[in-house]
Amino acid sequence: MDTSWVRCLCAISGAPLVAVLICTSLMIRSVEPVFMCLWALGMSSLEKCLFRAFARFLLMRCMSYLYILEVKSLSVESFANIFFQSLGCLFVLLMVSFAVQELLSLIRFHLFIFAFTSVALGD
Repeated sequence: MDTSWVRCLCAISGAPLVAVLICTSLMIRSVEPVFMCLWALGMSSLEKCLFRAFARFLLMRCMSYLYILEVKSLSVESFANIFFQSLGCLFVLLMVSFAVQELLSLIRFHLFIFAFTSVALGD
């Protein structure tokens, strides 16, 4: 069995466990665990992409607030309002990020259990 594509997959994904599961499932001719593992990798990549996009959005919003401060001087109350709104957005970003990471780790754990039992039972 040619293992060069397995090494390539390990280098790309950084997840040797996924490569082992893919090889095992291909050896027993079961395709479902392969697609489930690839789905988990895709969800992880999607979460990273969404996190980066939301971080850019928050950064641009903060930059626009700084531009407003340059153009027009604000009162202390307005500045405090903008500052606390920005902190609120950052707090929501962190909460959502932790919740998504916890969900993805739970999904990966269940996929591992499913793939392990599938291989063990020979389905």
